Amino acid sequence: MNLQSTIRYNGLRVELILILIACPIWVNAQSDSTSPIPVELMQGHQKFYSLLIVNRPLAPESAWGFLNVTTYSGANPNKDSRDEFFSSSLLSYPIYRKFRIAFGVNLNEVGLNYFSGFQYATSTRYWLIVLVPGIYYPGQSSFETLALIEYRPPLSKRVKL
Repeated sequence: MNLQSTIRYNGLRVELILILIACPIWVNAQSDSTSPIPVELMQGHQKFYSLLIVNRPLAPESAWGFLNVTTYSGANPNKDSRDEFFSSSLLSYPIYRKFRIAFGVNLNEVGLNYFSGFQYATSTRYWLIVLVPGIYYPGQSSFETLALIEYRPPLSKRVKL
C-alpha cells in the first residue's frame, strides 16, 4: 500500500493535509532563540503515523507553560482497523525546579476529558523525557500517566536528530 491509496481511502485526505502542514517550514514568529517544533511523520506498509509535541512558555518571560501532545494513526484499508487520534493540551505552572502543576483537556475517540495533575519535562542533547501523571474526569475518574521518552543520538558529526 502506498501513500496515494491511503489518501484515496481516507475520504478526508487527512494524511495529505498533515504532510502539507508538517513540511519543514521554519517560522520564527516568537524569537530567534526559540527551537523548532518537532513533527514526526511515518508511512509504513500498515499505517500512517504522526506525532507532534509542543512544550513552550505562554510568553517569553511567563512562568505559565503550554504542553501539547498530538498523535494520529491512519487506518489500513486492507485490514479491519480504524483511525486513532489522541490530543492532550495542558497549561502548567512551576512548583519546584522542573516539576509543574498541570491542568487541561484530552481528546480521543471516546470524547473530551478534563485533566489535573503534575508535569515533569527535561531535555538534554540526547534525551527528551516528559512525564505527566494525573486524574482524568468527568464520568469515571481514572489515574493515568502520559510518558514520553526519546533517545536522540547523533547520526554523524554533522547530522543530528
